[in-house]
Amino acid sequence: METPVKILSNYQPRNNFPSHISSKRGETLFLLDFTRTLLKQHEISRHPREMKLFRELELNGFGISDLLLYEFSRSTDKNEFKRQTLTVFEIKIKDWRKAIQQAFRYRYYANRSIVVIPLENIRSAKNNLSVFQELKVGLWGYDRQSKRVFKYYTPKLQKPFSLKAKGKALQIINKEVRSQQFF
Repeated sequence: METPVKILSNYQPRNNFPSHISSKRGETLFLLDFTRTLLKQHEISRHPREMKLFRELELNGFGISDLLLYEFSRSTDKNEFKRQTLTVFEIKIKDWRKAIQQAFRYRYYANRSIVVIPLENIRSAKNNLSVFQELKVGLWGYDRQSKRVFKYYTPKLQKPFSLKAKGKALQIINKEVRSQQFF
């Protein structure tokens, strides 16, 4: 028996994917909204250091981070960067367990790693805040309606597990910063 073909007037290719894949768009929209809020908060803080944001930075062997905040100071030679810190954000709509696994892996090259979950889905993660604290992975909630970030736990900046991995990440990032092709 043939399956009837459904003709859509507003054709959306994403509708052809299984629901677990097509729902990724919600995570992307959440990430973009969170990023805009993060940028506004940074502008308000009058932070003395420069910053750049990178989406989906891939570091071979350590995964693809959803959002990476690169903060640095320029030396007197404007092409040299000093005091370089990396904060990685892992965005998940619901699955905090998967998010914390990924965020922990980013600690190999990042100075700080933070999981961001929508405020309406954060209860289970908040109930397990001790796990985040033990692993030194941050937990933030984000409310898209009010454009507010709720910081339940933010770890201090620390040395990454692997300075070699951080060096690789900085090579990729500095190349992008110098070419001015950043988010």
